[in-house]
Order: sequence, then C-alpha cells, then structure tokens
Amino acid sequence: MTMREGPKKYAQNLREIVQDRACLKFSPKDTIPDMLERMHAQKVGAGGVIDASGKFIGLVTEREIVRKIFGNAQKLEERIDMLSDPKESKYLTAWDVMIAAPDTLHPDEGIEEAQDIITYFGYRYMPVVDHRERLHGLIDARELHQHVYAKSQDMMESKDTLLSYFMGREPYGIGASI
Repeated sequence: MTMREGPKKYAQNLREIVQDRACLKFSPKDTIPDMLERMHAQKVGAGGVIDASGKFIGLVTEREIVRKIFGNAQKLEERIDMLSDPKESKYLTAWDVMIAAPDTLHPDEGIEEAQDIITYFGYRYMPVVDHRERLHGLIDARELHQHVYAKSQDMMESKDTLLSYFMGREPYGIGASI
C-alpha cells in the first residue's frame, strides 16, 4: 500500500506527531512526589516545566530526578534517609531537578532532521518548542525512529513499484521503444 492508496503511516514533521496528544506540564514549584505520581499515571517518563507566563523553561525526566537526588555515591545513605522522610522529599521541586533551558526542536522540523539531532546528542527525549517558547510536546528517540523507519519502508515500496513499472514488458513487445 502506498501513501496515495491509504492512510498516512508516518509523520512528515514533529507538529504532526505532537499536535493531537497531551503533554505533561509542570510548574517550577511542583514537588517530586507529585511529578512522579503524574508521570506514572500518564505512563510517561518526562514532562515540560512551564513558567507563570506559559513559556517553556525546562525538562524533567525520571532519570534526571534520580541523578539529582542520588548524584554520586557519596553520602548515599543520607540521601536515601532524606527521601524516605516525606517531610524532606516534598521540598524538592521541579526547579531543583529540571534540565534548565534544554536543547529543543521546532514543530516544523522534519522527522529525519529531528532523529539526526536526538541521535547525535544521545537524548532520549527532546521538547518541541515554537518561536514563542511555547511547549507543543515531547518527542522520544524511539518514536522518531518508528516514523523514519515507516517513511523509509514506504519509499522502498514506491521504488519497487516504479522499477517494476519501468522494467516491465511494454504492450508492443520487447525493443518496441528502440
């Protein structure tokens, strides 16, 4: 099935991927327990941090939460004790654990370019932010790969169709075009 014959199998740009889905957004003052609860409820591993004016200012991932809390192995027991005390852990906020001003992608970025960028930097997630600094969504490396792969498969099918058309027998016989 080619693109002309059926529904689209892949996105051309990031806007097409993120436009119809909700994106988890946090306030800088949201606490770690609240953020983790919301991430788990929505089955996502990241969310954007939005300031009071609605601008994207940072990215929170489960991995960054673990890194910021546990850091290196020094004083690990103290950190674990602090986390097990709800009074202490509730004071850590998105502001404390976010990746401030991360690299971003634009909604009109093509999927191949976006995959090149996310792969080059080794990111798992990247925010999709417009020129007004509004968060449109988050893209993860796996879903970009799926779109790029689907697009390459469609291109291969189109190539095969064209080759068989041009290499097939002509209605007037072999050599009729000479």
